[in-house]
Amino acid sequence: MTISSIITPMNFSLVQSAICQMLANERDNQIELAESGGATDEWISQTIDFTIYPKRFRIPDYSEMPCVYVYFNEMSFPENQQDAFENYALANLSVDYFAVGKNEIEGGKIIKTADENADDRLNYMTAQIYKTFCSESNLKNATNNLVRHSVLRNWKRIASPDDDNTVATVLAAQFNFELGFDEPTYYSDTVKIHEFFTSLHISDEYISPLVKIILVGNQT
Repeated sequence: MTISSIITPMNFSLVQSAICQMLANERDNQIELAESGGATDEWISQTIDFTIYPKRFRIPDYSEMPCVYVYFNEMSFPENQQDAFENYALANLSVDYFAVGKNEIEGGKIIKTADENADDRLNYMTAQIYKTFCSESNLKNATNNLVRHSVLRNWKRIASPDDDNTVATVLAAQFNFELGFDEPTYYSDTVKIHEFFTSLHISDEYISPLVKIILVGNQT
């Protein structure tokens, strides 16, 4: 099946997929560096590794943490940057992330509390996300220059420990980035979408079902 002309997904879907892959690539690079430095699998799992979910909104289960949610929740379109063929979008990208900590017990005594472990992991995830997104040209390169403008807007904690939970502490925080890119109004050539995803080597887990159909239909 070849679909050459169809209403294609909006560019924010492509950008979201590419950003998920960017974050995954940097995470994997960190893991490789840690392994080459002699770090254990347990240390890597507790300190560096995390899962990326592009289509999650509910609070995750403990077993899924640490994890990151990447999604757009708002766009505006400046009037002076609109025409018949495309509108320039200023989109808010939310990056939510969750960490869980448990008490470390040695000899029957707590040597590090669940609060401390959760806070340490959340703080390092903050550094991982901040430096990945804010490093010069990362977003432009990761999206093949589709993103032309990026501004960090704010950071905040969005979840605090549950007073009733004595087993584990869950913490969460959120970054908001303003990204700028064109949103075409015409029916894009699906070949260009195929080239975008294949050139960036974006994993299937970050690609929407419609795009997967387009990619399969445009394989040579």
